[in-house]
Amino acid sequence: IKKRNMSGNNETTGVQSNLSIEVPTSIPVSPPIKKTRLFLSYPDTNDAKTVMPWVYLFVGDLRDGLTMINMQCIYLKFIKKFSEKQVGILYFAFGLAQFMSLAPAGYIYDYTSKKRNFLIAGTLGTSILTVATVLLAQPQAENIGFLIVLKIFQGMLTSLIPPGLNSITQGIVGYHGMTFQVSRNKMMNHLGTVTFHIFSGVLAYNLYPNMGYAFIISPIMMAFVIVAVYNIHSNQIDDQAARGLVMSASTLKESQDASSNYSPPLHAGAEAMSTATAATATTPAAAAAATAGSCTPLPDTA
Repeated sequence: IKKRNMSGNNETTGVQSNLSIEVPTSIPVSPPIKKTRLFLSYPDTNDAKTVMPWVYLFVGDLRDGLTMINMQCIYLKFIKKFSEKQVGILYFAFGLAQFMSLAPAGYIYDYTSKKRNFLIAGTLGTSILTVATVLLAQPQAENIGFLIVLKIFQGMLTSLIPPGLNSITQGIVGYHGMTFQVSRNKMMNHLGTVTFHIFSGVLAYNLYPNMGYAFIISPIMMAFVIVAVYNIHSNQIDDQAARGLVMSASTLKESQDASSNYSPPLHAGAEAMSTATAATATTPAAAAAATAGSCTPLPDTA
């Protein structure tokens, strides 16, 4: 260390160190860890929101037992010679059991972290009972009592599917991302429904009168649903967000970033409406009132 003395000359008063510290200009970033999925690998990020539309696509009409109103009714009526009344009794029992089981199913999904397993159980049971209806139905509804019991159990199992899909979706994207994700899910669901209807209709037409073979679509779609659901890992589902206790899913970074500057759609719509009203106002006073969002009637310009 040098300092200036009384005569104006520099003199050394300290000991110079030979140690030097190198400051790195950049911190090396390790590549993302790869995890193994069924049939594919993916980086350690939450991309489960891209898998949910495929789950909805393969569900199609599986939760209704391969179109309860269309395919099974046609099969029972024209192949097994059921009457309209007997078919109506079967699906009344199915619908009533499903309706009464929806609330307990929602309670289960609220308090379990095994949401995927319950969803798989619902789809698996629905598919098995759909095929069992075709195999076990007797001509002229001779065993209708047994089929009613079968439809009651099928209704109880199908009640696990709708709340399971909604719970897992909200657990992945959170409350803020639910609107956009549901629109994508439903689009794929309707696409799957149309595709399966066409495919099953072509099969039934070509296999008539052996229409029962067309119901092979149900276990095939069930297998695809299981593969798609297990491509979603349990750590990608926020149980608190699935229950609606938090607004954003902690497992999704995009949801956390959007939560800080989130504005309700109603506010944005009201602002756009007031701007449009101000643009069409004919007087400055009317424009100022519209922009401020005032509820005071506009002055008469007549």
